[in-house]
Amino acid sequence: MKKAFNKWVKIWNSKALFIPRLLAWVVLVAVVPIILINQKFILFSRDTGGIDFNAWGLIALLVGAIALYVLLGYIINAFEYSFIIQCLNGFRKCLVWIGLAYLGCVCINNNIEKIQYILQWSFVSVACGIVINPLPRWSYKTKYKRVKEELK
Repeated sequence: MKKAFNKWVKIWNSKALFIPRLLAWVVLVAVVPIILINQKFILFSRDTGGIDFNAWGLIALLVGAIALYVLLGYIINAFEYSFIIQCLNGFRKCLVWIGLAYLGCVCINNNIEKIQYILQWSFVSVACGIVINPLPRWSYKTKYKRVKEELK
């Protein structure tokens, strides 16, 4: 039983599955929640003046920003300290959350049931995405290789 599990783990972590797992993770963590928001709210509508972008379009962008936040975290962890990395990390950890809190307060006012629906299904989608996410292992291995090279 243990051999079969180890074989499955080796296949799961293979380089051939890295890109498919990465793409599936992005879809489950960023695209599916935006689709769920689009089901309940009209994000973008066309009118004579062009494309109308409403507040829920902003929320969809925030979902994308959260996915970028996580992705950026893995990339930052794979690199050594620099001033740019420090600034990116500070932006990630502080300013994004203040902006999310403000926009959340503005948009939650009259749409509690719709927001509950979106959060319930986003929870399921993101939980599935966490399982297939290849980035923590990639980030660890990249950092480990650099440390190993430095020790030589």
